[in-house]
Amino acid sequence: MASLVDALLAADANMLRNDVQETMEIPRLSAALGVPFIITLKSIPGKRLDEIDESSIQMTRKGRVQGADIGKMKSLTLVDGIQLEAGAMDALKKKLNAVTPAEVYQKLFTAGETQKIYKEIRALSGFDEDDDEEEKKEEIKN
Repeated sequence: MASLVDALLAADANMLRNDVQETMEIPRLSAALGVPFIITLKSIPGKRLDEIDESSIQMTRKGRVQGADIGKMKSLTLVDGIQLEAGAMDALKKKLNAVTPAEVYQKLFTAGETQKIYKEIRALSGFDEDDDEEEKKEEIKN
């Protein structure tokens, strides 16, 4: 029986990559525009997700969690997890009179759409809803 290391060494390196992509249609925008509004979502590397989570958490001076800016967490996740064609973000910022990519997505998507996109990006990145629910329950206990 081959060891795990042997199996990893024998595998095609591209199969081991964890950069996953998926498309998602936004029905409301498809109906409004008269053409399918399909976005490409991609997984976010673990280190970057940690940075997003950490930047969204407010700490007390003694190092305890005081709260979390969930809106910021979702916005940053969308910015990193939605793949656009080159130059598209600049055009969208101009069209929507937005300064940042996060502001573009806040203007473009409803709260419910943002939540669905956020959850899908997190799923592509290796998380599932059960993991997120357990983390929230644990954070509330502490």
